[in-house]
Amino acid sequence: MKNFDWFTMIGMLVIAATNILMIAQGGWWFVFGLIFTALWIWATVHERRMYQKVMDMDALSRAETTDIQAMSEVFRRLARTGISSAELCDALNNACREPQFIGDVTCKWNARSPYIRCAINPSGECQGCKDYEKL
Repeated sequence: MKNFDWFTMIGMLVIAATNILMIAQGGWWFVFGLIFTALWIWATVHERRMYQKVMDMDALSRAETTDIQAMSEVFRRLARTGISSAELCDALNNACREPQFIGDVTCKWNARSPYIRCAINPSGECQGCKDYEKL
């Protein structure tokens, strides 16, 4: 919520005192006091809602600006490295695919995982390895 200055605080005190005096007078002043108080409360609530809406829109625009700046920085760095956006999309798609099995879980020396190669022969095929021992 925004900070109130002294003039706003004094104005609020004057309006509140006026409302109390009008209601205390009775008769038609009582009716005018109630109407004036209702209008004052409505205006205050409406002003706070509008202020909150402005603050929310400002926060959204700042977030969008930050996203745009981040994307432009990404594209600048891509241009520096020489990678095209199509190559980047292909690399991202390849990274999201299911991993291929690189090990043989039947080997005695393997880590019993289809994603991890044997510690003895990490670069070769499991079947051609001299240390391959079937479980």
